[in-house]
Amino acid sequence: MTFETWFKTFLEEKEIDLSEFVQAGDGSTLQLGDVCSMILSTGESEQAKIKNTLAKIDFYNASVTDYLKHLAKALNKSHRVAI
Repeated sequence: MTFETWFKTFLEEKEIDLSEFVQAGDGSTLQLGDVCSMILSTGESEQAKIKNTLAKIDFYNASVTDYLKHLAKALNKSHRVAI
């Protein structure tokens, strides 16, 4: 199973609202769907780390949305998203 397939299935199962807006590291606003698109454009090594972290978050029944918000700050800087 590819990371993309796994990730999309995971988000659907967790009923993550991809239209929710979050603050990025530079103060701009992104939708969680944009953050997820950025995650899918990262390299295999980064995706493996994200998958591992999401699995741990799921195991402990913690907030996936909080983690995605955290990633929005780092990914927005590295991808230089134009809003």
